[in-house]
Amino acid sequence: MSLGVLTLVAGSVSWSLTQLNLSAATNRIYTCAQTIVQNEIDAFLSAEPYSPRHIADDGTAYPRTATPLIPAALTTGTFSTGIVTPTTGGLVTIYTDPASGGTLTITGTLSRTVTDQGLTQTTNSKADSLDIRSLSVTLSYTFKGKAYTVSASTLRTSDFER
Repeated sequence: MSLGVLTLVAGSVSWSLTQLNLSAATNRIYTCAQTIVQNEIDAFLSAEPYSPRHIADDGTAYPRTATPLIPAALTTGTFSTGIVTPTTGGLVTIYTDPASGGTLTITGTLSRTVTDQGLTQTTNSKADSLDIRSLSVTLSYTFKGKAYTVSASTLRTSDFER
């Protein structure tokens, strides 16, 4: 009888520890995915200079040429590559288990969409563009047969006008 109870307790403890380990691994991978998404947001917000209506002095005589200052990170469109996150064959490496010698790797697909909000402000009957761009980043992956998605978005306006 006592051997049966001991076996039941040992099995329950083993199962509980396995579930705790699975939960820890799931949260570790999700945190790595959140970090990748946040790095993309940070790169978008810090890309400089961003001034779409900037009139650049190209060193020639007047008139100056209109050269908008728009970094590649703020180019409008939908992209499957990151600003700072490297991709291989359209996949982003989210996590590599160091204990596996690099054989256990979790990958996902990154989608980055930059849009011009098209917002204007009218002052004294003159409409001016606010030059606001938005970024939406989504990282999707599968772990242990379950699909996960991490998303974030932000807005960015012009650095300066000249």
